[in-house]
Amino acid sequence: GFSALEKATSDARTATTVTRYMGPGEAKVAARTGEIPNVGKDGIPRPTHVTTDTPVNSAAKAQEKYELPATPTHRATVPADRVGDLGPTPDGRSLTSGGGSQNATNQPIPIKPDELKRLDH
Repeated sequence: GFSALEKATSDARTATTVTRYMGPGEAKVAARTGEIPNVGKDGIPRPTHVTTDTPVNSAAKAQEKYELPATPTHRATVPADRVGDLGPTPDGRSLTSGGGSQNATNQPIPIKPDELKRLDH
């Protein structure tokens, strides 16, 4: 069988889109700067967790599926080829306990204004 790392890398290569779920602060930054930052609220670089799954529009569903610490308010879905350096998450798991696939990138992700969507609550 494949290792989790091989699966994550393979999934990332065949993906057509990459989605990032986020809260209001990150959404504001993304809207203002045109990119999903690769730093946390504290300004310290961090891996950006994303998924190659088909996007969901329900905030509650996204939180459960992707083990998010807070309920997201927005998502950004971009073509997969725009995301550089897509690999496994720091914990090495390709799936969350909610069944969501996950990857991470250390690079900022460029987004267009119409790619940032408010989630349903």
